[in-house]
Amino acid sequence: ILSFCNSIVCCNVWTPFDTMVCGTKDASLMICSLSRGSVTYDINMKKVLQEKFNEIDLDNFVLKKILITPSWGFILTCIDAIKKKNGKVVHILPLFNINGNLIRTKEIDFVVSSWSCEKGFDYVLFSDDNGKLFMFEAFYLDVSRPFYRCQTQIISVKYIVEEMIVIAVSKDGRVFFVPYI
Repeated sequence: ILSFCNSIVCCNVWTPFDTMVCGTKDASLMICSLSRGSVTYDINMKKVLQEKFNEIDLDNFVLKKILITPSWGFILTCIDAIKKKNGKVVHILPLFNINGNLIRTKEIDFVVSSWSCEKGFDYVLFSDDNGKLFMFEAFYLDVSRPFYRCQTQIISVKYIVEEMIVIAVSKDGRVFFVPYI
């Protein structure tokens, strides 16, 4: 797939939607068709976020993660940016539909270390860099309080729908099984 953009820094593939989404170093979000091998939508993230975040230095932000939700095909991205006034790093979660239209954004005050979204519903499970676990409906981006604290950095999370349990694997090798209804 030819992009004519800078190098790819993050990517996610969801074959049921015939879609691959790539984030580039120069802040492009490319939504690609796997079967056609072409870019369907090329989103200039700077332009999209400019209207919402005028206090952010849009020349120096980094796309960190991309997640495609399995039911509705929402595209959740995670961006690290710098505030112009104080130089503080902020973390932003922009949410797009499968056609590349921005639905909403959410600013959070922590680093997303890992995330997942399971087939059957569009709830996102993620952990921050301190081992706190969060679950929220992707469409609303209603990230609020953590439902569990692992007290160690988490590198992988998964929700087992049938068992209603969260599995979190820590950097130091521990595995947490946390009931979540």
